[in-house]
This record gives sequence, C-alpha cells and structure tokens, in this order.
Amino acid sequence: MRRKTPPYDDQVGSDAEWLLYRYEGTDPDHWTNVAVRRAYRERRPLIYLYGITPGLYEPIFPCTVVAHDPLEPGVSSDGGAGGVAA
Repeated sequence: MRRKTPPYDDQVGSDAEWLLYRYEGTDPDHWTNVAVRRAYRERRPLIYLYGITPGLYEPIFPCTVVAHDPLEPGVSSDGGAGGVAA
C-alpha cells in the first residue's frame, strides 16, 4: 500500500523505537496540541492514526507520550510500545 504524505513531519516506521509526533500547524495552543500535552501530563494513552491512503488509517495503540521538549514543536511517544514522544 502507498502511504499518503502527512501534513506534518511525524517520524513513523524508522529504526528508532520512538514515534516523533509533530504538532499540528504552528500554534502550540491549537486544541489538538494542547490535548497531546495534557495526555502527557496525565499519563493517558492515545490512539495514533497512521495515514496509509486518503481516508484509510492504521491505528497504533496504546501510544503514551513519554517526552515533551517545550523548545521543539512536537512530542515523543513509544509508538504502541508504551510511549509517544511529544
């Protein structure tokens, strides 16, 4: 299957054991970006929907945000192995 080009530069399927999730857009206060940081603070799992083709996604669950660097526009996750980097 061909994977669609994502709207931002998430790092999925690399050799790294972490998923790097980039914030949506450039506004760190966009509601989706705020929700990801809240999941990090509250240690709640997320479902990451990996785009395969337009309208077709592969769910990766559970993803837990395991790191957040306020100077970088994103988070780190375990990508289904227990964490997501933010």
